[in-house]
Amino acid sequence: MARSASASTSTNDVQRALVGTREDLSGPRAESHLLTRAKIVYLGSQMTSLFEPGRAEVRRGACRVLVVDDHQDFAELLARLLRGSGQVCQTATGGRAAIEAFGLFDPDVVLLDLCLPDVSGYEVARIMKMHSPDIGIVAMTGNVGPTSVACAFAAGADDFALKPLDTEHLDALVLRCARAKL
Repeated sequence: MARSASASTSTNDVQRALVGTREDLSGPRAESHLLTRAKIVYLGSQMTSLFEPGRAEVRRGACRVLVVDDHQDFAELLARLLRGSGQVCQTATGGRAAIEAFGLFDPDVVLLDLCLPDVSGYEVARIMKMHSPDIGIVAMTGNVGPTSVACAFAAGADDFALKPLDTEHLDALVLRCARAKL
């Protein structure tokens, strides 16, 4: 699918908006700051052909990706970026919803926020790995520390991504995690 110059520019705008600075990663408003920037760029862009669900062609060998984040706008934004590169995506906004979607959607890879409101991402990862040891799990958090990384890997995560995510490498991160499971 050919993209217009305005769609390419808009994609770059979204990527720039999601890539934060070290200052964005600290303090109680870090996640809110990221979401605000993402919403402004996403809502103000002209990316309808790139971001409309179902408009991107699913490529052969595409990964099935479950994106789990308690902020629905952020989960949808990541899913739309991945769909734009040909992946098949589903979103969930809580731990229980993630476990249910996991059973119905049968993903290859899960992008999993560790801080969920109902069931922790660590517990969700344990449950998913218990039922499907070959699932690729990328733990995501903005609250990084040595214990959160160690606990994520102990719960079954295969990779770790710090929010805000580097969207330029989002597709590569998913594919790397999926290939490691083959």
